[in-house]
Amino acid sequence: MKRILLFTLPLLMLAACNPKSLVETEQLTAQQTIYLTDAHTDSLYLSFEIEYPTRMPSEEALALVQTGIVTSLFGERYADMPLPEAMKAYIDMCRQEYIDNNRALAEQTLESDEDEEFGMLLCEEQVMTGRVVFADKRILSYEIEQYVYMGGAHGMNSRHCYNFCMESGLLLNEDDLFAEGYQEPLSELLRTALVEQSEEFDSADALTAAGFDLENVRPNGNFSFSEDGITWVFTPYEIAPYVYGETEIFLDNSRLEKLKKKE
Repeated sequence: MKRILLFTLPLLMLAACNPKSLVETEQLTAQQTIYLTDAHTDSLYLSFEIEYPTRMPSEEALALVQTGIVTSLFGERYADMPLPEAMKAYIDMCRQEYIDNNRALAEQTLESDEDEEFGMLLCEEQVMTGRVVFADKRILSYEIEQYVYMGGAHGMNSRHCYNFCMESGLLLNEDDLFAEGYQEPLSELLRTALVEQSEEFDSADALTAAGFDLENVRPNGNFSFSEDGITWVFTPYEIAPYVYGETEIFLDNSRLEKLKKKE
Protein backbone atom coordinates (compact mmCIF):
# COMPACT_ATOMS: atom_id res chain seq x y z
CA MET A 1 0.00 0.00 0.00
CA LYS A 2 1.71 3.19 -1.18
CA ARG A 3 0.86 6.77 -2.02
CA ILE A 4 3.20 8.26 -4.59
CA LEU A 5 3.32 11.69 -6.19
CA LEU A 6 6.23 12.86 -8.30
CA PHE A 7 6.30 15.88 -10.58
CA THR A 8 8.45 18.78 -11.72
CA LEU A 9 7.39 22.41 -12.08
CA PRO A 10 9.38 25.12 -13.89
CA LEU A 11 9.91 28.27 -11.83
CA LEU A 12 11.29 31.07 -13.99
CA MET A 13 13.11 33.74 -11.97
CA LEU A 14 13.32 36.61 -14.48
CA ALA A 15 11.80 39.72 -12.86
CA ALA A 16 14.33 42.53 -12.52
CA CYS A 17 13.19 43.29 -8.95
CA ASN A 18 13.72 39.68 -7.90
CA PRO A 19 17.18 39.02 -6.36
CA LYS A 20 17.11 35.62 -8.11
CA SER A 21 16.72 37.19 -11.57
CA LEU A 22 20.03 35.73 -12.74
CA VAL A 23 18.82 32.20 -12.02
CA GLU A 24 16.12 29.97 -13.45
CA THR A 25 14.88 27.13 -11.27
CA GLU A 26 12.59 24.12 -11.30
CA GLN A 27 10.81 22.45 -8.41
CA LEU A 28 10.76 18.70 -7.96
CA THR A 29 8.17 17.26 -5.57
CA ALA A 30 7.79 13.70 -4.29
CA GLN A 31 5.60 12.13 -1.61
CA GLN A 32 5.45 8.49 -0.61
CA THR A 33 4.08 6.39 2.26
CA ILE A 34 5.59 2.95 2.80
CA TYR A 35 3.75 0.45 5.03
CA LEU A 36 5.63 -2.38 6.72
CA THR A 37 2.88 -4.94 6.13
CA ASP A 38 -0.63 -4.91 4.67
CA ALA A 39 -2.06 -5.48 8.14
CA HIS A 40 0.17 -2.99 9.96
CA THR A 41 -0.52 0.72 10.38
CA ASP A 42 3.13 1.61 10.96
CA SER A 43 4.67 3.41 8.02
CA LEU A 44 7.46 5.61 6.72
CA TYR A 45 6.29 8.93 5.26
CA LEU A 46 8.60 10.77 2.89
CA SER A 47 8.01 14.24 1.46
CA PHE A 48 10.36 16.31 -0.69
CA GLU A 49 9.89 19.76 -2.21
CA ILE A 50 13.15 20.71 -3.87
CA GLU A 51 13.79 23.84 -5.90
CA TYR A 52 17.01 23.73 -7.85
CA PRO A 53 18.74 25.99 -10.39
CA THR A 54 18.56 25.01 -14.06
CA ARG A 55 20.17 28.13 -15.53
CA MET A 56 22.96 30.43 -14.36
CA PRO A 57 25.26 32.81 -16.23
CA SER A 58 28.03 30.16 -16.18
CA GLU A 59 27.24 26.62 -17.30
CA GLU A 60 30.37 25.33 -15.53
CA ALA A 61 29.31 26.97 -12.27
CA LEU A 62 25.77 25.63 -12.69
CA ALA A 63 27.05 22.05 -12.93
CA LEU A 64 29.06 22.43 -9.71
CA VAL A 65 26.16 24.09 -7.88
CA GLN A 66 23.77 21.31 -8.92
CA THR A 67 26.26 18.68 -7.72
CA GLY A 68 26.72 20.56 -4.45
CA ILE A 69 22.96 20.71 -3.89
CA VAL A 70 22.46 17.00 -4.62
CA THR A 71 25.31 16.12 -2.24
CA SER A 72 23.96 18.39 0.50
CA LEU A 73 20.46 16.92 0.15
CA PHE A 74 21.20 13.22 -0.16
CA GLY A 75 24.90 12.54 0.47
CA GLU A 76 28.10 11.85 -1.44
CA ARG A 77 26.90 8.55 -2.91
CA TYR A 78 24.43 10.47 -5.10
CA ALA A 79 26.82 13.24 -6.17
CA ASP A 80 27.14 12.06 -9.79
CA MET A 81 23.37 11.80 -10.38
CA PRO A 82 21.02 14.48 -11.74
CA LEU A 83 18.63 15.62 -9.02
CA PRO A 84 15.51 13.71 -10.23
CA GLU A 85 17.51 10.48 -10.46
CA ALA A 86 19.17 11.10 -7.09
CA MET A 87 15.81 11.71 -5.41
CA LYS A 88 14.35 8.46 -6.74
CA ALA A 89 17.44 6.51 -5.68
CA TYR A 90 17.35 8.10 -2.23
CA ILE A 91 13.66 7.23 -1.79
CA ASP A 92 14.40 3.63 -2.79
CA MET A 93 17.21 3.49 -0.24
CA CYS A 94 14.99 4.92 2.53
CA ARG A 95 12.24 2.42 1.69
CA GLN A 96 14.56 -0.58 1.78
CA GLU A 97 16.33 0.55 4.93
CA TYR A 98 13.05 1.14 6.76
CA ILE A 99 11.69 -2.30 5.80
CA ASP A 100 14.96 -4.08 6.63
CA ASN A 101 15.19 -2.42 10.03
CA ASN A 102 11.56 -2.80 11.11
CA ARG A 103 9.60 -5.51 9.31
CA ALA A 104 10.75 -8.36 11.56
CA LEU A 105 9.61 -6.48 14.67
CA ALA A 106 6.31 -5.54 13.01
CA GLU A 107 5.58 -9.16 12.15
CA GLN A 108 6.56 -10.24 15.64
CA THR A 109 4.09 -7.84 17.26
CA LEU A 110 1.33 -9.08 14.96
CA GLU A 111 2.05 -12.72 15.81
CA SER A 112 2.02 -12.02 19.55
CA ASP A 113 -1.23 -10.01 19.45
CA GLU A 114 0.62 -6.95 20.73
CA ASP A 115 -0.40 -4.74 17.82
CA GLU A 116 -2.59 -2.48 19.94
CA GLU A 117 0.26 -1.90 22.38
CA PHE A 118 2.86 -1.37 19.68
CA GLY A 119 0.64 0.36 17.10
CA MET A 120 2.38 3.33 15.47
CA LEU A 121 5.56 2.47 17.39
CA LEU A 122 7.48 1.97 14.17
CA CYS A 123 6.28 5.06 12.34
CA GLU A 124 8.98 7.27 10.87
CA GLU A 125 8.86 10.49 8.91
CA GLN A 126 11.23 12.55 6.79
CA VAL A 127 10.20 15.90 5.29
CA MET A 128 12.74 17.90 3.31
CA THR A 129 12.56 21.19 1.45
CA GLY A 130 15.27 22.93 -0.54
CA ARG A 131 15.15 26.37 -2.11
CA VAL A 132 17.18 29.22 -3.49
CA VAL A 133 16.81 32.09 -1.02
CA PHE A 134 19.08 34.67 -2.63
CA ALA A 135 21.18 35.24 -5.73
CA ASP A 136 23.11 38.17 -7.12
CA LYS A 137 26.10 38.47 -9.43
CA ARG A 138 28.44 37.11 -6.75
CA ILE A 139 26.60 34.64 -4.52
CA LEU A 140 23.77 32.11 -4.59
CA SER A 141 22.38 31.10 -1.18
CA TYR A 142 20.60 27.76 -0.93
CA GLU A 143 18.65 26.54 2.11
CA ILE A 144 17.73 22.99 3.11
CA GLU A 145 15.16 22.44 5.86
CA GLN A 146 14.53 18.97 7.21
CA TYR A 147 12.22 17.35 9.74
CA VAL A 148 13.05 13.80 10.82
CA TYR A 149 11.04 11.62 13.20
CA MET A 150 12.50 8.25 14.18
CA GLY A 151 10.24 7.49 17.15
CA GLY A 152 10.37 8.90 20.65
CA ALA A 153 8.92 12.05 22.14
CA HIS A 154 9.49 14.35 19.20
CA GLY A 155 11.19 14.72 15.86
CA MET A 156 14.10 16.98 15.00
CA ASN A 157 14.08 20.05 12.79
CA SER A 158 17.21 21.39 11.13
CA ARG A 159 18.01 24.10 8.61
CA HIS A 160 21.30 24.38 6.78
CA CYS A 161 22.42 27.06 4.35
CA TYR A 162 24.94 26.73 1.53
CA ASN A 163 26.51 29.63 -0.33
CA PHE A 164 27.94 29.19 -3.81
CA CYS A 165 30.14 31.52 -5.82
CA MET A 166 28.14 32.44 -8.93
CA GLU A 167 31.31 32.65 -11.02
CA SER A 168 33.04 29.41 -9.97
CA GLY A 169 30.21 27.33 -8.46
CA LEU A 170 32.36 26.61 -5.40
CA LEU A 171 31.04 26.65 -1.84
CA LEU A 172 31.93 29.70 0.24
CA ASN A 173 32.44 29.98 3.99
CA GLU A 174 33.27 32.82 6.36
CA ASP A 175 37.01 32.53 5.63
CA ASP A 176 36.29 33.37 1.99
CA LEU A 177 34.30 36.48 2.90
CA PHE A 178 35.99 38.10 5.89
CA ALA A 179 39.50 39.39 6.53
CA GLU A 180 41.98 37.56 8.74
CA GLY A 181 41.19 37.82 12.44
CA TYR A 182 37.44 38.22 11.91
CA GLN A 183 36.35 35.38 14.24
CA GLU A 184 36.28 37.20 17.59
CA PRO A 185 34.87 40.53 16.32
CA LEU A 186 32.17 38.68 14.39
CA SER A 187 31.36 36.54 17.44
CA GLU A 188 30.88 39.70 19.51
CA LEU A 189 28.61 41.18 16.85
CA LEU A 190 26.51 37.99 16.84
CA ARG A 191 26.17 37.96 20.64
CA THR A 192 25.18 41.62 20.72
CA ALA A 193 22.64 41.12 17.93
CA LEU A 194 21.19 38.06 19.68
CA VAL A 195 20.31 40.20 22.72
CA GLU A 196 19.01 43.05 20.57
CA GLN A 197 16.79 40.78 18.47
CA SER A 198 15.47 38.61 21.31
CA GLU A 199 11.77 39.14 22.02
CA GLU A 200 11.91 37.19 25.28
CA PHE A 201 15.21 38.16 26.93
CA ASP A 202 16.64 41.63 27.42
CA SER A 203 20.24 40.89 28.43
CA ALA A 204 23.08 38.44 28.00
CA ASP A 205 22.61 37.37 31.64
CA ALA A 206 18.94 36.57 31.00
CA LEU A 207 19.86 34.46 27.97
CA THR A 208 22.48 32.59 29.99
CA ALA A 209 20.02 31.97 32.81
CA ALA A 210 17.58 30.50 30.27
CA GLY A 211 20.20 28.01 29.10
CA PHE A 212 21.77 29.78 26.11
CA ASP A 213 25.47 29.01 25.67
CA LEU A 214 26.82 32.39 24.58
CA GLU A 215 30.36 31.05 24.25
CA ASN A 216 29.13 28.94 21.33
CA VAL A 217 27.57 31.92 19.57
CA ARG A 218 30.24 32.06 16.91
CA PRO A 219 30.43 31.95 13.10
CA ASN A 220 29.28 28.38 12.37
CA GLY A 221 29.22 28.27 8.57
CA ASN A 222 25.43 28.08 8.56
CA PHE A 223 24.40 31.41 7.04
CA SER A 224 22.55 32.89 4.08
CA PHE A 225 22.56 36.22 2.30
CA SER A 226 19.87 38.79 1.64
CA GLU A 227 20.07 42.23 0.07
CA ASP A 228 20.34 43.78 3.54
CA GLY A 229 22.86 41.48 5.22
CA ILE A 230 23.60 37.96 6.42
CA THR A 231 21.55 35.69 8.70
CA TRP A 232 23.27 32.99 10.77
CA VAL A 233 21.19 29.95 11.74
CA PHE A 234 21.80 27.88 14.88
CA THR A 235 19.95 24.58 15.04
CA PRO A 236 18.21 23.24 18.20
CA TYR A 237 20.71 22.32 20.94
CA GLU A 238 23.55 24.18 19.19
CA ILE A 239 23.41 27.25 21.45
CA ALA A 240 20.14 26.78 23.35
CA PRO A 241 17.84 24.09 24.82
CA TYR A 242 15.51 22.30 22.41
CA VAL A 243 12.47 24.16 23.76
CA TYR A 244 13.69 27.37 22.10
CA GLY A 245 14.02 25.69 18.72
CA GLU A 246 16.10 27.27 16.01
CA THR A 247 17.88 30.58 16.59
CA GLU A 248 18.43 33.17 13.85
CA ILE A 249 20.82 36.11 14.19
CA PHE A 250 20.83 38.80 11.51
CA LEU A 251 23.67 41.26 10.88
CA ASP A 252 23.11 44.05 8.41
CA ASN A 253 25.69 45.04 5.83
CA SER A 254 26.77 48.17 7.70
CA ARG A 255 27.89 46.12 10.70
CA LEU A 256 29.75 43.61 8.55
CA GLU A 257 31.48 46.04 6.19
CA LYS A 258 34.61 46.57 8.30
CA LEU A 259 35.18 42.81 8.59
CA LYS A 260 34.86 41.96 4.89
CA LYS A 261 37.83 41.22 2.66
CA LYS A 262 38.76 44.07 0.40
CA GLU A 263 38.10 43.28 -3.25
